[in-house]
Amino acid sequence: MGHFDADIPAYASVARMLRDRILAGEYAIGDRLPSAAELEATEEVSRETARRALRVLVGEGLARGHSSRGTRVLPPPRKRIVDMSAPDPEVERRQAELGADRVVRKVSARRARPEEQVTLGIGEQVWVFVVSVEFWVGEERLDTLERVLPADSTVLELP
Repeated sequence: MGHFDADIPAYASVARMLRDRILAGEYAIGDRLPSAAELEATEEVSRETARRALRVLVGEGLARGHSSRGTRVLPPPRKRIVDMSAPDPEVERRQAELGADRVVRKVSARRARPEEQVTLGIGEQVWVFVVSVEFWVGEERLDTLERVLPADSTVLELP
């Protein structure tokens, strides 16, 4: 392989290189990205590695693959803003149903699980925010609501 970081898989290096070029404006919206065959030749990787790199960009929402027209650059994904301190009717309803005296909100991040990739329509390399809301009475946790949001298209506003 050519000039890539040996600490990460080759497909991730190729995807990173293409992503950086897209974000730098070297490829405009609608431009065709190099094909797997072109990447194989120019980046000195296998065709499957090149295909996987292109699939990563498609999964991240940066490109769309077409069998006859190649992989094209898409507009950047819209960001969903989630205000963690705003009132949430679903949380308030559940708190009243349970008689919970306090609510604890937690946020974590991880790679999307296969079933989440399908449900959210995201790729295998996309991370997600897991927003958990725990309902408590005294020292007893009664219930937990969990929402999974794609991290590449979500901005969390924390109090």
